Amino acid sequence: MAEGQNVYFSPMNRKMILVVPLVMGTLCECLIWSWSQGEAESWREGVRLAARYSGRLSFLVFLGGAALHARLIKSSDLDKQIWLAASAMFAWVHAIHLGFLALNISQNEVELVPVKLIGGALAYGMILLHPLLIVRISPSAVYHRVHYGYAGFVMGVTFLARINGDFEGAEPSWFHSAGIGVLALLLIRWLWRWWFRFQKA
Repeated sequence: MAEGQNVYFSPMNRKMILVVPLVMGTLCECLIWSWSQGEAESWREGVRLAARYSGRLSFLVFLGGAALHARLIKSSDLDKQIWLAASAMFAWVHAIHLGFLALNISQNEVELVPVKLIGGALAYGMILLHPLLIVRISPSAVYHRVHYGYAGFVMGVTFLARINGDFEGAEPSWFHSAGIGVLALLLIRWLWRWWFRFQKA
């Protein structure tokens, strides 16, 4: 594990692993904010749009990190660094997304559901801590599967709520259906691999 940590924290790689994802994430979120305020007819609607599309960006970055982790066992050290960079970017854009959500709740008087609030807070905690844990535990550790599984579950529940119209002012979109489809395919793939390994054991 010490060898892996030297790769992660070497001065040569530190910029790529931390600075680049933060800059890219900030730039993407600024573009989302600017576009949302430009498209909206009011400040409050712009905040709502920013929170919506920021969440979609987080989902796409999440899929990228999950895909990198899935192929990590056969990857080179460079791929491990890219995985860490993707995890850092996911944590950063999701932290900004949390700020947009908080602003949306404040400006548009969104009603909070305690159960969803607790579940979402747990997911946010796991996401924000994940980049730190990557360099401290093995890539094959069960925690990473729990992390991606639970974060995907929370996103899936959110998509279902959008589709069912549980969010006031947010119309169902093709993106929500597509997101559910992708998460379902990932779940089926994981169950198939688990069953295959179980049969071989």
